[in-house]
Amino acid sequence: MTHVSYPIPVQGGSLARPTAFVTQMIVRVTVTIVGELRQRRAMRELRELDDRMLADIGIGRADIEPAARLGRRGLGSFTSRL
Repeated sequence: MTHVSYPIPVQGGSLARPTAFVTQMIVRVTVTIVGELRQRRAMRELRELDDRMLADIGIGRADIEPAARLGRRGLGSFTSRL
């Protein structure tokens, strides 16, 4: 069995760079998860509204997910009519 090892660039003999990389990855994953949870909460809240209330804010049932995920730009050509 052959063992291949790849050197990890370290600064000053410490694990500063790999630790910084792992920290950055954890932050990115956390930010992504928090963003997804916010979008899902917004979609859930919009789905609880009746059709009249959705019309009042300018969206229909089919527009809920794009509106929650992308904001106004998620409504595509609809926003050009506003």
